[in-house]
Amino acid sequence: MATLRSRCRHYIFILWFLLLSFYLFFHRLISAVIDWMSTILPHVDDTLEVIKRVSVTQLTEHLNSVDSIGSIQFMCEEETEGQISFLDTLFTRKEDGNTKLLVYRKKTHADQYLNFMSHHPLHQKLGVIRTLLNRCENVVTEEEDRRQEEEHITSALKKCSYPAWSIRKAKKDMQNKGDKRIKKASQKKS
Repeated sequence: MATLRSRCRHYIFILWFLLLSFYLFFHRLISAVIDWMSTILPHVDDTLEVIKRVSVTQLTEHLNSVDSIGSIQFMCEEETEGQISFLDTLFTRKEDGNTKLLVYRKKTHADQYLNFMSHHPLHQKLGVIRTLLNRCENVVTEEEDRRQEEEHITSALKKCSYPAWSIRKAKKDMQNKGDKRIKKASQKKS
């Protein structure tokens, strides 16, 4: 009986030790995560403002003076050669003063997309095509530029082994989806 009590005390001690170690480990882990998360500062990235040229310096200085510790710094980028990029959009000033929009790609962009020969499901590959075509349709403002962008997309996808049928299928699916939306909207009005 004495040896049984001795063994039970031994097991209880081991269990207590393991629980305490487990508690201390997770307490330290959670503390470290909280400390790490508190050092991550949210930031505003990429805002577009159209203002008069004479106000640019004043506005930038004012925005930078709002944060007293200087952790937020606004910068100003002005158009060059009548163009300025914002996210994946290139704003181009035309000779008549109007603006046209194009798809913007950095100089280092390599037109590298998901290869069609990869072992991804077909719907993901078609999703790549639809995403590129949808961006073209929604960003590019002039018909000639839209045609050139579609040619660029087709060329880039062919380099990534996309067959012509896949591009036609994605276009057809997009058109059918658009037709369904128009039909649904007209039914709601009725």
